[in-house]
Amino acid sequence: MEPVSLASNLGFGARELRKLQSIVQENQQTLLEAWYGYFGDSSGRER
Repeated sequence: MEPVSLASNLGFGARELRKLQSIVQENQQTLLEAWYGYFGDSSGRER
């Protein structure tokens, strides 16, 4: 999950990708907290 990067693109235009990147960067902490809360963290602890 870190650093944030585009793995693949299936149809988004450049403008849309820039907007999505901005949204993800602005909400990165919230997204990571939700991710680790659901999937657990790198220490192997589960939710």
